[in-house]
Amino acid sequence: MKLKNTLLLFSALSIAGFNATAQQTGFTIKGNISGLPEATVVELSPSATHKNEKAVASAKVSGGQFILKGKTPGPRLYALTVAGSYGAIQLMVDNREIKVSAASSVQKRGETPVYNFSNVKVSGSPLHDQYLKRIAYRSGLDSAYEAYHRNNLQVTEAMGKARNSKDSLAIDSISKSAAWAKMNRDEKEFFDNVEQKIKGSILADKNTWWGPFMMMTQLSYFSEKEKPLFESFSKEARESYYGRLVKAELFPPTFEGKPAPAFTLVNDKREKSTLQNFTAGKKYVLLDFWASWCAPCRKSIPGLKELYGKYAEKGFQIISISIDKNEQDWVKAQHEEQLPWPSFLDRQSVADAFNVKAIPSLFLIDNSGKVVKAFTGADGLKEKVDSLF
Repeated sequence: MKLKNTLLLFSALSIAGFNATAQQTGFTIKGNISGLPEATVVELSPSATHKNEKAVASAKVSGGQFILKGKTPGPRLYALTVAGSYGAIQLMVDNREIKVSAASSVQKRGETPVYNFSNVKVSGSPLHDQYLKRIAYRSGLDSAYEAYHRNNLQVTEAMGKARNSKDSLAIDSISKSAAWAKMNRDEKEFFDNVEQKIKGSILADKNTWWGPFMMMTQLSYFSEKEKPLFESFSKEARESYYGRLVKAELFPPTFEGKPAPAFTLVNDKREKSTLQNFTAGKKYVLLDFWASWCAPCRKSIPGLKELYGKYAEKGFQIISISIDKNEQDWVKAQHEEQLPWPSFLDRQSVADAFNVKAIPSLFLIDNSGKVVKAFTGADGLKEKVDSLF
């Protein structure tokens, strides 16, 4: 019996030693991606955090191949990207050897390259296999969206044409048509289905870290209605790495009623401005965090212009702060939008100071520098500004 116990103990120590060695070794990602130019720099950055992250590993491509090495503190989702570009391979990583292969193609969006990766294959990562199973439901949603788009293509194209030509009679006629009513019903049905599927994918893992992980990956931002989801998680899930990320975003330190964080912005002429510069002589200042690639941000600009035109002479100022990675994309978007108020690129991590997790994010600040109201999206903004003037 003593010998048996000794052997069991030796076996347990051997396994523990092996695991410790594996953890100390870290990860090695061997990549083979066709279509990447020689000496292209690829990077690995934390993903599913709802903020821009710095690369934790990088390597140069040689003959389509590269090796990334590092150490992850636990199971994490990372984005494999080409430096200075958009487009990524999402990859679940723990401390082991993982192989990734894919084909790449590139196109331009503004001044920033956009990489598309196809035929992606990942081996050596059981975690990645589990991740793929958990997000497999999205292929059904993709098919449903294609059907919705196809079935309503004629009426949406007609409306788009009418809006582009500013044909108010056609717009009015189409908006009152049976086809437009059907499109609205189909749209609601589709997005109700999306919401149901996403909620189901999260609750299926409410007792492990996968639950909050799915919240971070399947939802781009959180609102009050997501709090019951978090509260349904087990203690283990809530206290996990991704659980802490969800909690920090759902229950952020509020800025409302408090002085806004101090910051400095630099314009395209490299001139510096502070919040005090913006509030001087104004009743209220609206900080608008946006980006050239953010469709909801750009969709909200006409409404912001309307508010600005209505209240600028009464002491209302807007300051747009772009979180674009590439300065030329920001410059191009400014030119396209013709913003009549000051606009800046966030070179000083101002978005982090305001705990911006999703865009558009807007902060209404009074002339004393105090935050009156914070908004994720523009809902309720017009009503609030109207009430102040």
